[in-house]
Amino acid sequence: MSLHPPELESRQGRTDEFDLEGFHPELVREAPPLAAVDPQPFRLVQGLPGPRVPALFFFRPVPAGRVAGVLRVAKILLFAVAAGFRFTARKGAVKRDPVATRKTIGPDEIHAAIARMTEAIVTRHGPAAKLMLLGIANGGVTLARRLADRLNLPRTGTLDISFHRDDIGRYPIPKEFSPTVLPGDVNGATVILVDDVLFSGRTVKAALDELFDHGRPATVELAVLVDRGDRRLPVAANYTGLTLPAAADKKVVVVIDGHDPGNDRIEVTAKPKR
Repeated sequence: MSLHPPELESRQGRTDEFDLEGFHPELVREAPPLAAVDPQPFRLVQGLPGPRVPALFFFRPVPAGRVAGVLRVAKILLFAVAAGFRFTARKGAVKRDPVATRKTIGPDEIHAAIARMTEAIVTRHGPAAKLMLLGIANGGVTLARRLADRLNLPRTGTLDISFHRDDIGRYPIPKEFSPTVLPGDVNGATVILVDDVLFSGRTVKAALDELFDHGRPATVELAVLVDRGDRRLPVAANYTGLTLPAAADKKVVVVIDGHDPGNDRIEVTAKPKR
């Protein structure tokens, strides 16, 4: 009994001629020479081109285009597996704080940042503009005076936001605070709010509430020394000295010494655990 399909039965007893009727033309044209097999198992036929193969095996020709497609699919699978390993490793990695390697900024960089803020204000408003600088108590008060000295402004003001804070229930008003002091009428004025750090935006919102309790300025802008990101309200500064991204569990402390500018510094520390 023959172990092979009738298509491969030899004609007129010859083993070097096969009936290829029924095969797809593309398969016949592109296929390499087949190894001929004898109807008797485990015998090798030596009269035809191609490698010798056992009679129990039959190799059907495969188009070259199909082989290329299989290789492309295998390549895509390998890339997918490699990407999965990278994603797993990245997911399990410890997220590094962008300021972890830099904890302190000295006075030279702070003074350069203040100079950049001053230049940006002059570029927008001109050197002789009538501006009203209001420092947000307490961190923005000394910074507003520094900017006013560079802008040749005679006076600055202070905004006390204590009664407009939305967290007043958790953080009571401190005993020492700076009351609101305005150097002039805010109605129709160009006001620049000044603060040391811009974080969630809630302080700026409270400062606006306090400001509009006293009048209706024509324009209100915001100048901050440090923008640490992680905003909670749609607030953006018009003038920024330094951009220092910090994680939510970090505390950015800005010290602007009113007596000795050489003591100015910015420190990034971990928040104390409660």
